Amino acid sequence: MNVKCWILNRIKIYSSIIYVFLLLFLIGTGCSNRETIPVWTNDSTFVYPAIDSNDIEARITFFRKPDFRSGDLLGVGQNFSIMVDGDVRANVDLKNRFAQGNTELMFHLDWIGPDRKSFYQKRVDLLPNDTASTLNSSITTSPEIREPGEYSLRVYYFRELIAEKKFELLPEFQLENENGEALSATITLYRTTSKTTGELIGVDSVFTLKKGRNLRSLVDLKNRFVYGKRELLFRTEWTDSTGNAFYSKDFDLSPIDSVSSLYSSISISPENRQAGKYSFQVFLFHELIAEQIFELKEEPKIIVPSFDQIKATITLYSKLDKKTGKLIGEGELFSIDEKARVHAQIDVANRSKYKNQKLSFTLKWIDPADKSFYEKDINLSAYDMDNSLSSSISIQPGKREPGQYCLQLYLFDKMIAEKKFELR
Repeated sequence: MNVKCWILNRIKIYSSIIYVFLLLFLIGTGCSNRETIPVWTNDSTFVYPAIDSNDIEARITFFRKPDFRSGDLLGVGQNFSIMVDGDVRANVDLKNRFAQGNTELMFHLDWIGPDRKSFYQKRVDLLPNDTASTLNSSITTSPEIREPGEYSLRVYYFRELIAEKKFELLPEFQLENENGEALSATITLYRTTSKTTGELIGVDSVFTLKKGRNLRSLVDLKNRFVYGKRELLFRTEWTDSTGNAFYSKDFDLSPIDSVSSLYSSISISPENRQAGKYSFQVFLFHELIAEQIFELKEEPKIIVPSFDQIKATITLYSKLDKKTGKLIGEGELFSIDEKARVHAQIDVANRSKYKNQKLSFTLKWIDPADKSFYEKDINLSAYDMDNSLSSSISIQPGKREPGQYCLQLYLFDKMIAEKKFELR
């Protein structure tokens, strides 16, 4: 091979190499769908913005666990304590999720440790008919697996980094901080709150079982902020006399949360609770920091007097002589007439034996079909010594028919007298 041919071959080889490098450079710079410089959002997520405004973007939220009743995320933050049976969870909210058309979307969630190395990855494929717009993943915070330090979660869309967010795992919680300070809790049990003043009503340690009634607790937290940037995980438990916790409630307070009081309540209706000793406990992480013993007792039974000595006599008549006060037409047989009426006078005996009791009477007029067609309630208040009751009905032709009638007298729900009569 002469020198000229050798030079031509070398030129072709170098030209091919240069072409490949140029192609790779163009692929690496021209095919990216993202800006190369990340943007730091208000929620501290590093986002690589999409060049196309309709393309997928992501926001990351770290939290402890979801509240399945309300749908809220509990313990949202970026500082979490290493703890047994604990997790850090992540929600990745996808913007423009449904602007991608009928396309399968591939994501990777990559958890990065303090050594900046990946220790757990999760792939999520969203199919065209999938309505999800949030990705989820979680890691344990068990001290056997994790160590304190700075961690992060990276989100990849078709293997391209689109978002990253950092969080910190703190050492296991100690009740006393490095300065020997500790949070304390004071428990107040009460029945309800005044709607006008906000004052607690019925503060006590002994409460009466009653239908529809609740028992409430207020936990005041002192030295709430001695732990700095730590999250605080509280749990309240209502425990019966056997030590069984029948209701618990979790409170996850972030460092920026200004809450310094916890509230919880239970029903103390007889169908839900029994009389006995109970306790209300407050835990910080897994450590008991306060307890209040209380008692539930049965509602006192109200003894209703029998009123057996109250007697009554019913007298029926046609009219009253206003001058003499004499009853006219006394009897048990009355004639139906246009202006006729049947009057009743009831004399109550032994009222003085119950002078300090309210008496409730009911007069019932009964027709031949044994149905009440007119009732009258008469209440005698305590120390009302009136011993006479009265009532009357019209017996004109358009209202009454011939037959057997009856007047009945009730004291509360018990019939104590009746008088039968006939209309003809």
